[in-house]
Amino acid sequence: MKAIFIDSENKEIKEIEVTGLSDMQRCVNGLIEQAVTIRNNVIFVDEEGLFKHYEIWFSYDHSRPFAGNGLVIGYDLNTGDEIDTSMDIEEVKSKVTFLDYSIQ
Repeated sequence: MKAIFIDSENKEIKEIEVTGLSDMQRCVNGLIEQAVTIRNNVIFVDEEGLFKHYEIWFSYDHSRPFAGNGLVIGYDLNTGDEIDTSMDIEEVKSKVTFLDYSIQ
């Protein structure tokens, strides 16, 4: 399915294809957790991101910051299944801010 990958480490946002849960987890480097819902789309992040990704962060639309990478995927309201994202990559790029934190 079509997804948008928020790569905090390289500060890039790009369209990718994912084929299921294992791909989603690989993108966020861990267990997935729903972070933000935008229309019929979800931004997933690493559930344990605060413990593992303490130097790379992003924020969506000036919301609270998320540690690690993000993955935008659409979902079907009737079935709850993940589907192609309906978000435009330029919209995501305009709303994501990469943050640098150094926790010592």
